Amino acid sequence: MDDSYRELAQRDAKAIRGGIVVALVAVPAAVVGLFTPALVGVLAALVGLLAQGNSTAAWLAGPRWMAARRLVLAPGVVAGLAVVVGVYGAFGILPAIVASLPTAALATIVLGMTVAEHRA
Repeated sequence: MDDSYRELAQRDAKAIRGGIVVALVAVPAAVVGLFTPALVGVLAALVGLLAQGNSTAAWLAGPRWMAARRLVLAPGVVAGLAVVVGVYGAFGILPAIVASLPTAALATIVLGMTVAEHRA
């Protein structure tokens, strides 16, 4: 049992590090995409979606509602900024609002697990 938790912690750490790196690339690219052609914003949004997918897949790979695992979703929430800003720069406000919904869902899960941990 201890080995399975150790392996889960190692996989989570890799997912967190990878998500942070991808988010650190996507967010500045999305901001640059506001002032450059729309292609840059779209590429940043796609990279942000990749980070969100990576975070969600890593979270779904283990026990989901452990409060200690909420950090796995955090890079996905940050990368959601790139998705929203990139979509806004390319397509406008309404698609950006729709693109913000997965980020809002991830942020709600993280917040809910944080509140649940402090109540327990």
